[in-house]
Amino acid sequence: MSDSLNNKELVAVGHQFAKAMSTDTPIIDMAKIVSRLAERLDCTTAALHEMTKQRDALGAENAGLKQAAEFAAKLHGDRRDLTHPVDPQVAAYEKIMEQAVPDGWVTVPVEPTEDMVIAGFEAELREEFRDPEAWEAFEAMSGCEQAAHRAKWCWAAMIKAAPQQEVK
Repeated sequence: MSDSLNNKELVAVGHQFAKAMSTDTPIIDMAKIVSRLAERLDCTTAALHEMTKQRDALGAENAGLKQAAEFAAKLHGDRRDLTHPVDPQVAAYEKIMEQAVPDGWVTVPVEPTEDMVIAGFEAELREEFRDPEAWEAFEAMSGCEQAAHRAKWCWAAMIKAAPQQEVK
């Protein structure tokens, strides 16, 4: 079975294979497709679990900052002078918001866009695998190492597909 199939293609092949199976179908063919589908499911589950943890952490942080900003707004109403913040949390938030994104970092939506999710599911290193040494190195990895490597491909593809924020 080809490793170059994206998730949708792999699922379609799985459905076609299931329809075509008979008592004459070699058990090794069944095992290969079940293994490949299970591997993709494991990777997808791990990626979604990590994204959920990150989303929850960002949501909690955002709720705290929002509460501090609302409190400051109630205290100062429309007369808020942004050059002299009173609440230390509001001052810290304002300082963070003024800073540029550090090198090597990007801003992305809290919830991935549909394009980001699709890019992540379909992440493959086809160009890297044109190099026989890179393919051999990948094949020599344990299943967990390969899964981690694929998660990095997924992340890189999702970042590349993220909408670009306008610089103010």
